[in-house]
Amino acid sequence: MHYKTNNSIRSRSTGTLRLLKILIAAAVVMLSAPAFAYDVDTGHVPLTSFSLDLYNKCFPASTTFRGADAQKRLIQGNRGMDKGTADMLQHLDLSEQELERLTGRSVFNLTTRIWNWHFYNPDRTGLSRAGLVEQSFSRLWTRLKKGRDSNDDMNSLIFLGGLIHLVEDVSVPAHSVPVYHGPTLIKEIKHDQLKPLVSYMEKAGKAPGRMLKDPIDWISPDSEGLKKDLKPTVEFCSDIGSGSDTPEAIRDGLSRAVSALLLEQIPGCDGVKWGDFWVPPADGEYFGRYAIGNGQPMFGDRGVVRSQSGSACEMGDKDERYAGFVLKLHREAVKADLRMLRWGEKQTRGQ
Repeated sequence: MHYKTNNSIRSRSTGTLRLLKILIAAAVVMLSAPAFAYDVDTGHVPLTSFSLDLYNKCFPASTTFRGADAQKRLIQGNRGMDKGTADMLQHLDLSEQELERLTGRSVFNLTTRIWNWHFYNPDRTGLSRAGLVEQSFSRLWTRLKKGRDSNDDMNSLIFLGGLIHLVEDVSVPAHSVPVYHGPTLIKEIKHDQLKPLVSYMEKAGKAPGRMLKDPIDWISPDSEGLKKDLKPTVEFCSDIGSGSDTPEAIRDGLSRAVSALLLEQIPGCDGVKWGDFWVPPADGEYFGRYAIGNGQPMFGDRGVVRSQSGSACEMGDKDERYAGFVLKLHREAVKADLRMLRWGEKQTRGQ
């Protein structure tokens, strides 16, 4: 009997070790290539940094986000959503006492990232579960809000940064349509469910290195263009509001703004809209598709884009219209960031 008990313990230990190895291997696959929306250091960080600077210009009397430490916590909380807890803490100068008080940090763990993806469409959240995987960021959102509420003012900024990361992700069309992009082969995570989402891209040669890459993720914010469009005027700053908008209202408002941009006609192309680069999800499905059938280009590439009605639009190499559209997406992301910061300040000050 004692021999069987030892075997049972050994078997459980082996199983636990194997599961841990699987999770680590999956994390490496997920994080070794662009499995996210904006690249965290060339997309998220510049967007959040620009928003912080503009916010402080709009509200010169506000001190909540003016200090270097506060800004670092926000930005590292943002980075932590893609880089993980260890990387995040490595860049933060937290005392032992602050680390002890930092509750809920597991939301930033890489293993958490495996089972919780960053796609989000408020109308399709009910379809977002696939086994153990939550394909939307709904669980992450809830845990980040809980972390923000359960930590002291300074540590709560880390979780506010995480929320801002998810809000910024909504401004990527492939994340709010949504259309799957990321690793094409993760056997441990419902490969049968992933297969139809990637096979059409593989056949078209759009999955280099077993990854589906979305070009918008890698277009860095145009800081000069944003400065030109978003100036800290009295009217603009007033539109940020008082902080009474909930994070959910801000997030879903950005989703609607992106949907409206997708309906805009591509300049110089009658009958062809920006949304024609993506195919919306069919009834009962969470993900749509990239509209690459019949040789259509991905967003950012040369080629002829066609609408469902048959209208055609020719896009050239490094077409400036692509950059113009991304600037509009980034502009909406910054405006949402500013509202999130306003909400966060109101919560911090307890107003």
